[in-house]
Amino acid sequence: MEKYFAQQGFIVDTAEDPEQAEQLIAGNRYDLAIIDIHLTRRTEFAEGLEVAARLREMAPSTAVILMSALGTPENERRAAEIGAHSFLRKPTRLSCVANIAFGLIGAPVTLV
Repeated sequence: MEKYFAQQGFIVDTAEDPEQAEQLIAGNRYDLAIIDIHLTRRTEFAEGLEVAARLREMAPSTAVILMSALGTPENERRAAEIGAHSFLRKPTRLSCVANIAFGLIGAPVTLV
């Protein structure tokens, strides 16, 4: 995803843990955030939901897409409560992510 969106002309930042994500959120303005619920791949803890909640507090105009391989009803409910614009279950085709992302930020889609 990082490579694809960068090739489309977007500035892309990535975080490998919640602390790094918080630093990026505090120091930048984003049109869109795509956040994996299990940011550090620890399946017992859904820290991506907390990052998304913090982002929605600090930057309510940022569109949020949450993703998870564990698309449980509880995770989907929590994503909706946070105000995520979309919840995607992995694996998801890049074209699906791009269509939703570009629909949220108003950019054209060129993926087939």
